[in-house]
Amino acid sequence: MSYVYEADGGDGHGVCGVTDAFDTAERHLVAALRTMPHGASGSIRLAVLDSTMLPYPSYRYSPVIARAWYDAPTNPPRAAADMR
Repeated sequence: MSYVYEADGGDGHGVCGVTDAFDTAERHLVAALRTMPHGASGSIRLAVLDSTMLPYPSYRYSPVIARAWYDAPTNPPRAAADMR
């Protein structure tokens, strides 16, 4: 099982990644949001490799398990609905 994090700056720029630990995904998501403009948001989802999809295995993604957003440059990113 992997954790996929995605951050969207709302200005056409974003950051995404995959890791095997929720805490790592959370840390990378918050770091990405700190570099983005006011209103940036992001999420974390679970991903599982589906090897039955032949000849090209693909990932299956869960619904969002955590959300974060950046309200203002003076405030740290905030997380909501952390449902680990």
